[in-house]
Amino acid sequence: MVRFNGNDQAALLTMKRVFLHLLVVAVASTLLFPAIGTADGPIAGPVPDARIVIFKEQRLLQLFSGNDLVREYHIGLGFEPEVKGTLPYS
Repeated sequence: MVRFNGNDQAALLTMKRVFLHLLVVAVASTLLFPAIGTADGPIAGPVPDARIVIFKEQRLLQLFSGNDLVREYHIGLGFEPEVKGTLPYS
């Protein structure tokens, strides 16, 4: 049996709390931010009349073929993405 003195027990308790917090964050992120559009695998071939729309505040990228939505993806933009308008691309 391993015995800890007072300082070791405090360190062990801190490690347990950190592990518990990491576990909660991992489970919550899996439930709150599931992968969108990745279950179908890669897209076969090129997308005709492709258009990409990015919603920065929602951290969402949408791929369109003409007016038809092909896929949606969650994207990472950092902690506070700035929204300054749209940039037309042709």
